[in-house]
Amino acid sequence: NRYGPVQCHDLESSLSIDGHHSNVKAMNINGDVEITTSYENVELENVQGGIKVHGKHGDIDIKASHAPVKPIFVDAEYSGVSILLPKESSFELDAASRHGKFISGFESISVNDEDLPGNSRIKASNGRGGPMIRINTSYRDITLNPS
Repeated sequence: NRYGPVQCHDLESSLSIDGHHSNVKAMNINGDVEITTSYENVELENVQGGIKVHGKHGDIDIKASHAPVKPIFVDAEYSGVSILLPKESSFELDAASRHGKFISGFESISVNDEDLPGNSRIKASNGRGGPMIRINTSYRDITLNPS
């Protein structure tokens, strides 16, 4: 579906969506998820596998009720990125927003306010080990909070 909204719930396998102007909502996916879209939002909830999202001009919202066990990659432009993970999650983080801010409620992640004006970049970890969370966006903020 290249232009219409896409919704998927309770899928036992992987999910791959390549859409333009497609609002994507997916919930309770037991496999990996890969989404490419623009000019609309992406909402993911309770994905058990890895996540790859490529988006432009739409917000990206990821919520998990379990700690991630596979990587999360978000590559976006002009998109706000919000990720909500359980407090006890372990992960490695590499996040950057050109002309945006990084905001986190995880106590182990401290934000350095000495970044270049209008740019935020942070490399950090929470817990021991865990999968990589890599986020790149521009002109909007990145928010990473515990549930």
